[in-house]
Amino acid sequence: MTMNAVLAFVTDPTLLKGVGTAIFIAVYIGVIVKLLRMRPETSRRAARIPLDDDHPVEPRPHSTRAAATPPSTTGDLR
Repeated sequence: MTMNAVLAFVTDPTLLKGVGTAIFIAVYIGVIVKLLRMRPETSRRAARIPLDDDHPVEPRPHSTRAAATPPSTTGDLR
């Protein structure tokens, strides 16, 4: 088997698509298996992450000046 034949086989688009699909399916199944094997308390704790307020952030003060003055269209930079 020559080097050109090997390269033609390895770079075949059909083969690359099949390998890519196989890798995707393997990763997808791996994630599903990991999620199914997770302990219930771990999944409950992970589900609450977006709702935890251990470090609450204060909202920025609302500026009335920015809303009251429209942007200049004449090129005047203040």
